[in-house]
Amino acid sequence: MKARVVNGTSEAGRLEIFYNGKWATVCGWGFVKNEAQVACKMLGYNSTEVAAVSSVRYGRGTGFVLPHIFTCQGIESSLAQCKLEQLFSRGCDHENDVGVVCNITEHMTARLVNGTSEAGRLEIFFNREWSTVCNLGFGNNEAQVACKMLGYESTGAAVVSSVRYGQGAGHVLFNYVVCQGTETSLWQCNLGDLYSRECGHTYDVGVVCNITEQIEARLVNGTSTAGRLEIFFNREWGTVCGYLFGDKEAQVACNMLGYNSSRAAAVSSVRYGHGAGPVLLSRVECQGAESSLAQCNLGELYSNCKEEYSVGVVCNITSPMETRLVGGASEAAGRLEIFFNDEWSTVCQDEFGKSEMKVACRMLGFNSTRQALVKSLIFGEGSEHQFKQVSCQGMESSLEQCEFGLIREKDCKDVGIICDFKNFSLHLTGPGRTSVDTGRVDVDVGSGRFSTVCITNEKTAGVICRQLNLPSDYPVLTAGSTFGRRKSPMLDVSFACDGHENSLFECGWDETTRECYSTDAGVFCSGYKIFYICLLTHLELFYSHLF
Repeated sequence: MKARVVNGTSEAGRLEIFYNGKWATVCGWGFVKNEAQVACKMLGYNSTEVAAVSSVRYGRGTGFVLPHIFTCQGIESSLAQCKLEQLFSRGCDHENDVGVVCNITEHMTARLVNGTSEAGRLEIFFNREWSTVCNLGFGNNEAQVACKMLGYESTGAAVVSSVRYGQGAGHVLFNYVVCQGTETSLWQCNLGDLYSRECGHTYDVGVVCNITEQIEARLVNGTSTAGRLEIFFNREWGTVCGYLFGDKEAQVACNMLGYNSSRAAAVSSVRYGHGAGPVLLSRVECQGAESSLAQCNLGELYSNCKEEYSVGVVCNITSPMETRLVGGASEAAGRLEIFFNDEWSTVCQDEFGKSEMKVACRMLGFNSTRQALVKSLIFGEGSEHQFKQVSCQGMESSLEQCEFGLIREKDCKDVGIICDFKNFSLHLTGPGRTSVDTGRVDVDVGSGRFSTVCITNEKTAGVICRQLNLPSDYPVLTAGSTFGRRKSPMLDVSFACDGHENSLFECGWDETTRECYSTDAGVFCSGYKIFYICLLTHLELFYSHLF
């Protein structure tokens, strides 16, 4: 292999490799500092100061793209000695052409723009020009290192979005910078490629260095223990974005407010209003034991999070959490609702899984192992407010012991659960039924509402027919679609029968089967009828062609 750089200087440009008698560009996927180090050795440079560069800086090539992705240790003398992965089916286009900068000797410097000497949009001087920095993945550690570059040794540093200090111009130099926080320059951090094409100036990052003022908190538009959360910082009050803000973050906010209760909750702006002014905090992540939100991992200050996503908190909760099931055929099934903050709220189905279902059923007094999620509106609509996320380990005795996300205005389907299948009935349905002993297998989960079940083994057919008191001469299991289009939702469970059971609900669960979305079960309880149906069909076709 031979290498050259194009459209730059003798030390920097788009990387091209002479391969199979022609020059080819190199795919930038996974091509970072180690790979750039080896490419620069091929070019005759042994400096340790090198960088990979995206096609934004030195343009896209033409013609052939080398059909390899390189993974190097950095000690190789040629890319041919690195680990090669063939591209083939997932070819790389010229938008991903990589460049390299070799033999870097200039000292990288930083400045703050459009703010003060201690706060502003971060810009880096490199390669004879000033460029901005992308905020993707740019957190407290990275802000700390940037402030060291600026001459500030204070441990108080924070990330600021472009909302506060505006968008820059020119190139975006860094993308996905990862620092430990102990470095003295961003150049010492783990850098991806320079001159990112993935990040526009909308995401230009700013930093605030040398923070010494104390952050204050207050509750607005509620009571002394509940309301919209607002933070005082930089001589103004602002709201807090609800993204990632859950019960742990609410607990810390309540600690700031002087409440030492062990229970707190995060509530969306639907409850206490949207607020006004800047959104001061966003992507806050706490452990729950901190005394102030300032001690948590702060995503960014002055976020572009919309005001309607501002968060409220409820502190000093003393009343026990209650649960109920609504709209089912029995007390063991229905839409899950939780009583909190003087109202019943539903639970979003999106992230509610089997672990959460087990805890909810245990809290309701059901210890059966035969339980299922009903991910639909089959139990009807609930209240306007909804728990967005509930996360349990599965061993808790109450949902109170689980982690909760934001309580907000409903924006997803309510979750329903079945805690015990005892006393549920089966039905055979479908417009394509030919007799009473054939049809799609439906479970009556409440008030005539049906849910279909997954296809399992052939032995299940006989059990279904036996439960329905139907003759079971050679029972046959088939797809529910045999009897017309399915209209009912499916249970998130697959039954596994041995064949001797008298009821489908006496069967075990097929734990190896994940959610069954498309293939539901139908049965022919008298399998010999299939033979006659097929025979009559073929005879009709025969006579239609004959005459």
